Amino acid sequence: MKPADLILKSTRIFTAEPGEDATMSGSIAIADGRIAFVGSDEEAAVYVGPETTVTDLGDAFVCPGFHDSHLHFFPSAMDRSPYVVFCEGTCAQDCVEALKQVEDARPTDEFMLSYGWYHPLWDNPVLPTKDILDAAYPNRPVCLQSGDSHTLWTNSKGLEKFGITKDSVPPAGGVYQKDENGELTGIIQETAATALIPTMLAFSEEETNAGIAQFLADLNAEGITSVCDVSLLAVPGGDFVRDDVYRALEERGDLTVRINMFPTALEDLSRARKLRDEFADNDLLRSPGLKQFFDGVSSTHTAWLTEPYANAYFDGDCGAPVTDPERMRRIVLGAAEEGFAVRIHTIGDKAIHVALDIFEEAREKFGPVKGQNGLEHLENFLPEDIARLAELDVSANCQPPHTVLDPNGIERDLGPERAQWMWPYRSYLDKGVKFSFGTDSPVVDINSREVIYDAVTRQSPATGEPVGGWQPQEKIPAADAIRAYTLGSAVAAGRGDEVGSLAPGKLADIAVLDTDMVTCDPEDILGANVVATYLGGKKVCGK
Repeated sequence: MKPADLILKSTRIFTAEPGEDATMSGSIAIADGRIAFVGSDEEAAVYVGPETTVTDLGDAFVCPGFHDSHLHFFPSAMDRSPYVVFCEGTCAQDCVEALKQVEDARPTDEFMLSYGWYHPLWDNPVLPTKDILDAAYPNRPVCLQSGDSHTLWTNSKGLEKFGITKDSVPPAGGVYQKDENGELTGIIQETAATALIPTMLAFSEEETNAGIAQFLADLNAEGITSVCDVSLLAVPGGDFVRDDVYRALEERGDLTVRINMFPTALEDLSRARKLRDEFADNDLLRSPGLKQFFDGVSSTHTAWLTEPYANAYFDGDCGAPVTDPERMRRIVLGAAEEGFAVRIHTIGDKAIHVALDIFEEAREKFGPVKGQNGLEHLENFLPEDIARLAELDVSANCQPPHTVLDPNGIERDLGPERAQWMWPYRSYLDKGVKFSFGTDSPVVDINSREVIYDAVTRQSPATGEPVGGWQPQEKIPAADAIRAYTLGSAVAAGRGDEVGSLAPGKLADIAVLDTDMVTCDPEDILGANVVATYLGGKKVCGK
């Protein structure tokens, strides 16, 4: 038996193993980056050798490193960089004022950038126009990305830089919004917006490196040791899964988070094969599956529903698929034939239902995939489809902070009957559904404590509203929330046998906090501090 390199002792170790809902007092022995033993201090003593470091963490809470199962790494990094300013605001003018913070961040011929605005939450909940931006910045391009990433708001110079005129034709499923006179308003939506993001996020190598370094440090500071970087755009070359950046980071020894890459699922699987094969034996970098998009979002009535929206804009307003169902079927079946797992953006109940039908057909024809098929977001269900997730072995990959972003807007769009099936975490547990947690960053922040708090309370971390929680029947205990955010996310990445829980043989990815997240009052979750973060047994954050 080889002596341990490191032994961590604590009276509050939460392994996140299935069925283990309480903490234990004991030790974790780590050798060669992996967990060799988890158990009592007495039994761990045999792993102590002359070179072993023994760290007594007292009553600190020790759990697997958190794993964000759904984010967009490169946009998140650049949005948190000095070159982009966040502004939610209460009105359009707030966002214009915020732009002053980045006036000198980049050359004047490059975009001034902001993100985070969400007009349904403004005092006057109407879409803004280019006019207010033109008044403030008539001579340089400006672009502000909405909080849900489905809409861009730009000025006249921005439209010019994008090459958009009033005669331009948007891509299928996209909108260049115009006023009653046929003039562009500066609002660009859905596929038309996502197609422009590569132009909007064109950064120099120096800018990119600075943003990436800061984001890695921010992830580690949250106790996050793994992420799933999922395709941002459903177009070839536009997924922003930057394997080139990751490759360089690993070569320099600067990669402090495990990255699971999910590029766009296409009929042409050449890039998918290349990434899968190149990183097949790499512990830090892996490409365990693919990602596609089936619909939009409820707030703009682009999520694909079975029945019309409660506040329908027109007769039969059910949204629509952004990918033709037959093409989606062709993509998923083609991927399944070669063993690729696929994750599909599905928010509306119709999108979820049809996606499950496609997964069912693929499973019948080709059997289980090598990784883990999944659906992303799953905000509105046909109730019978919850059980189908378990039957078809499809992971529900969810983002708890979305639950409390705008519950009034959800009920306004969908009505009270359908709202009760929004983000049904308790139902997932009851029906044996695999589910994972993440943030969809940059849509919401990577704050790990808020992810857990939102799932446990279904209340806004900022306001505590609504009292008692929104759709409180779907609250879950903290132990299950942490397990979804660790082991559940590892399973969603197809790596549940390697990471996600504290068990012998697994990689030693560990988060240490100063608060017992399992037993503390839910309100104390938000105030918990990450004391240290370990990746493969090496401390990447903390003193």
